[in-house]
Parts: sequence; structure tokens; C-alpha cells
Amino acid sequence: MKTPNAAASGSFTIGGDLRVVRLGFGAMRITGPGIWGPPADRGEAVRTLQRVPDLGIDFIDTADSYGPFVSEDLIAEALHPYPHGLVIATKGGLTRTGPEEWHPVGRPEYLTQCLEMSLRRLRLDCIDLYQFHEIDAQVPLEESIGTLAVLQAQARSVTSASRTSTSTIWPAPGGWRGWCPCRTGTTSSTAAATMCSPCAKPTVWGSSPGHRWTTVGSADPVGGSTPPRHATASPCHS
Repeated sequence: MKTPNAAASGSFTIGGDLRVVRLGFGAMRITGPGIWGPPADRGEAVRTLQRVPDLGIDFIDTADSYGPFVSEDLIAEALHPYPHGLVIATKGGLTRTGPEEWHPVGRPEYLTQCLEMSLRRLRLDCIDLYQFHEIDAQVPLEESIGTLAVLQAQARSVTSASRTSTSTIWPAPGGWRGWCPCRTGTTSSTAAATMCSPCAKPTVWGSSPGHRWTTVGSADPVGGSTPPRHATASPCHS
């Protein structure tokens, strides 16, 4: 019997330059009932994950809240050191209090902790796709997204996206200048840790109409809403 190959599903690009096979593996269900605790058969969960690359799958999607932490731990146990080209995407921003119980937390310090702990559990130096799992209505969105932009600029993640927004975080290796969401002034950044003087909030790099970009030190816009080098990402799904 011929072994199926996920490559037959085609491919798509994340962030403009990260190409993956369209048929990926969602690692939410390798945990216990209600996405809580360990799986009933840990050995079978590990074997399932080890089978993933053999089927031509090069994209695994998980989250720190799956278990919590169980899914990420199992992925590292089963597959580290990772096969060349395997992309692991994870998420942060949800806390758990029990089976099927999910609570958004978008505070900057919590998101920073989430990313750092995911890096540790997955045994990675950088996460190719890091996703804001759920917007926290108690925290201004620009504060949450601004924190991810800072972490991205520190090379802790490559592309970041929000689960419930098409907003994109732009990497800023040389620094950009753009409009703050308050639309009252421009700001400059060399590390995406950008603050707008009028509103004192982090700048969110987005693709909304009216945004204009230039390299720091240049007075000429780069045209339209696209910075010189950018990453785009669609909303993720559980």
C-alpha cells in the first residue's frame, strides 16, 4: 500500500517567505479529554507525532494552553532534534482552569512569559510562527501586539499574528517609520519597541489604509502600506 504524502495537498507561504505544505498537523488533540492534562496513552501520542514527518507534513500547530503545556512537551519529546524544514507554530495568551475552560490574558508581561516558556518547552531558539491566541478585552490590543513586535525584533519569533485579527507584526531589522494607530503623529523605531508621543502607546505595524513607511533617516515614503521587508499572516484557528 502506497504511503500517503501530504505534499499532494499543495503548499502556501507564511510571512512571504516561509513555504509549508498545506496539509499540516494540529496538535491540540494529543492531550487529555477537554484539552486538559496528559493523553490516556502517552506512548501512542509520541508515536503519532513521530509519524508526522514520514507523511510529508512539515507544519505542526500547537499552543501552550493545550494541556496546558502538554502538547508542546510531547512535540519536543517526540521530534527533537527536529527534522530539517519542520515548522512548529505555537500560541500564547490563554490561561486554563480546567477541561474546556479558556481565559484570555493579553498583558505584556504574560505574553512575554508565554513565548519564553514555549521556547524552553519546544527546545527552540526562535519560533517561526507565534500566534496571539485570543484578544483580551481588558488589555488594549496595541499593548499586546506591541509586546509581540518587541519580541519579534529580538528574534524570539519570526512571524506573529492574532487569532482574531488580520493585523500583522512587521519585522524591523533596520527600523521603520510609520503612522501610529492614533493617526496623530509618526514614530520611529530601530527595534519595533516603538512609542508614539501623542498617545504614549506602542505602534502597531499594520496594513490599514493611510499607513506609510520609510526607512529610519529617510524622508521618502517606501510607497503604499508595505515596508521594505514584511511578513504577513492570516488569522489562525484553533
